Amino acid sequence: MTEYTAVELNQDVGCYLLKFINGLDATNFIEAVNDSRQFWSIAKTSDHHFIEMIKKFCGHQRIRLPRALFEDFTSEYEIDDEQLITVSKRYSDVIDPSERLYIHPCFGTEGFTKLCEVYKTSLFNCYSRLLPLNTVCYYYNADFGLLDYEWYGHTIGSERILNEHEKNLFKVNTYFIKNQERNCCLNMTFVRTMEEFKQNLATRFSSDTWLRAIDFSKWAIIGGCVMNALCRSPFSDTKQQDVNLVYYVNDILDFKRSIDDTVNNLKKVVSQKLHNEIKMERIPGTPDYNVFLPDHIRLHFTWTSIGNSKNPLSHILHNLDMDICQVGFTGDRIVSTFPFLQAIATKSFIVYNLHARSPKHLCTRVEKYCNRGFKLLQPIDFDGDFDSLMAQEEIPLYRIEYHHYIDDDGEIQLATKEYRRGFLHNIDTFRLQEKFMHMVCPQLLQYT
Repeated sequence: MTEYTAVELNQDVGCYLLKFINGLDATNFIEAVNDSRQFWSIAKTSDHHFIEMIKKFCGHQRIRLPRALFEDFTSEYEIDDEQLITVSKRYSDVIDPSERLYIHPCFGTEGFTKLCEVYKTSLFNCYSRLLPLNTVCYYYNADFGLLDYEWYGHTIGSERILNEHEKNLFKVNTYFIKNQERNCCLNMTFVRTMEEFKQNLATRFSSDTWLRAIDFSKWAIIGGCVMNALCRSPFSDTKQQDVNLVYYVNDILDFKRSIDDTVNNLKKVVSQKLHNEIKMERIPGTPDYNVFLPDHIRLHFTWTSIGNSKNPLSHILHNLDMDICQVGFTGDRIVSTFPFLQAIATKSFIVYNLHARSPKHLCTRVEKYCNRGFKLLQPIDFDGDFDSLMAQEEIPLYRIEYHHYIDDDGEIQLATKEYRRGFLHNIDTFRLQEKFMHMVCPQLLQYT
């Protein structure tokens, strides 16, 4: 036996080793050794294995979130016996969003880490797309971890059709299809290597002029521009896209200083004559900033709360409202969530805060991704009308209203009030997690 000869073992040894690892460590191990000469095939691909594993969570108690976190909402909502915030103080002819005050154990981080062992099953494909529907707050974080796109893009992200479990929960929206470019979905393919990605990022977003200025120990590029650079052909609206950078360090005092450092670094890497073309402005009503660069490039620097997360970038990406955007570039790696890889595999996307009263700006973003060639998957029970939703008046990102009032001395005073368009949190309006659990094992819903 030579120094480089692989010792031939068997499936039983590989499966035994899996008992000592879980979560992404388990998926990485399976990805590395499955179908190898050492272990043969150890990946479990039958839905039977998923069902047997998720059954172990029968009888587990719900992971309750502190009720006090939601007391501020009781002027508009009420908390019912099922521990949901519901809009029940007024009549509604549509399904209104209601938020769980708990996490189902099988959808929690512990449940996820156990179920990762069966990540190659159809049920897991569907299950993983529902993870961002958890109620996430300071006390419970989406620390599921992130996958390396270069490693998993050609496996989990390989092209497939929607499976029967996904079809039981979602249907393909037809409203926006009429505006899609002909054959854009059929012709869409994705790059597989970092070199191809960086080349596209440079060609489409002039990253050669600004990438070196970014401190990737604090910032990550996320969302649409990363998705664009992963496509072999650019989006038709590339010129209108921003480069979104998210700050994933829990230090608000350093946030603005880090942006200033970035601008100073930019001035060092661009020629002297272009310095005046670099401009920074704060976005009114937010802590965020835009930095404008030559060639009409706009860097959008965003602050987001990460609570007490131990894996901040995972927490941030899992809380993005579209699975097709849950991807990031950290300077040396392209990382993503499981839902993102399912989205590119099926060329479809889920909007985690979509309901019958969704604002127009959300529907406009949905339309953009449909026009780029992706299919919107809407819940089977979705009862909204996109004609009406798209006809709504756009809510401005920020506005100021002035009101006159008479003070205690009888003098007329001027009051200023600021309004900022709120962030739409992910919410399981149509109880998709419960529907999935009932479909797989109804006993999972029997809590004591």
